[in-house]
Amino acid sequence: MAASSKHALAAQVVSERERARQEYSEAPLIGRSPVFCRLLDQIGKVSLTDHPVALVGPRGSGKTTLAQYVHETSRRRRGPYRRLHCAKIPPTLVESELFGTTRGAFSGAADREGLIAAASGGTLFVDSLESCPLDVQAKLLDALEGHSYRRLGANREHRVDVRWVVATNEDPETLLQQGRLRPDVWDRIAVQVLNLPPLAGRPEDVPILAMHFLERERLDNPELGAVSGFEPAALDALCGYAWPGNVRELMNVVRRLVTIAGAEFITAEDVAVAFGSGAGRRSPADPLQRMLEMPYIEARKAFEHLYVRRRLEDCGGNVADAASHSGISRRALYQILERHRDRTE
Repeated sequence: MAASSKHALAAQVVSERERARQEYSEAPLIGRSPVFCRLLDQIGKVSLTDHPVALVGPRGSGKTTLAQYVHETSRRRRGPYRRLHCAKIPPTLVESELFGTTRGAFSGAADREGLIAAASGGTLFVDSLESCPLDVQAKLLDALEGHSYRRLGANREHRVDVRWVVATNEDPETLLQQGRLRPDVWDRIAVQVLNLPPLAGRPEDVPILAMHFLERERLDNPELGAVSGFEPAALDALCGYAWPGNVRELMNVVRRLVTIAGAEFITAEDVAVAFGSGAGRRSPADPLQRMLEMPYIEARKAFEHLYVRRRLEDCGGNVADAASHSGISRRALYQILERHRDRTE
């Protein structure tokens, strides 16, 4: 292939990735923070392979968006994309949804293909893997290795041709220790692991995302008024929020703000109204205010404890990530936890 053709193909791939990243889904892959840029770089490399991908991150951090983006930028993008959310269906139905059924397998069962067959040639996204029953996880082993599977109640084996993307809201190490995730299943899935940062871990992306959601609301609902932006104090308030619901929560807050704003620019007062009770905010009335009333030594210890706990919460309990985001070694973080007898592992 000529060099010019290679460059044209590379430019086309980059263009398609950018389009996919910006245009579809409720929680777009938008941001400029270093941690988010590193994630995008990882995604670009992962999309070039056909290996299984594991997405790890708290609820609302964009795992569904990322799974679809991996598909849209892969060589399987012209194939089907299917999703199974294990936490949203009864555990007894997970096996039949994945593998399909054969007439007579159980009362009322009919011949029906499952999501593995429906996703053939494309991508199958299994969300909330921690909610998949262990016996079903065991039956996934052959399919994950790209061999075969059987419909529920059948003897005939079918070949597997899917790219596996799975997601979990919880730290895989914790799930393994608790016996909610089979080690042999995780070994086959964890070829590529992408850790999605919580929104609180990339506050510099909040204004960018807020403006994106605002522009989208203006286009979708022009009758709501002429809200065109945020006052600086309003953005400061948004950046100071803990965002326990991550990007999805920010999207909903912006939707709320568009309906209650009384002027062209959203104010800090509008943000306070949108937050309601303020659950999740890190305000001066929180533990920080109490620290200011303590002697210095006690306040320093209290802050150290609070800081580490908050970092662990932001990182879903993952000690290695919390240490990295804190700029300290994992050993140092463990020492802090030990001092406060707050071990999490």
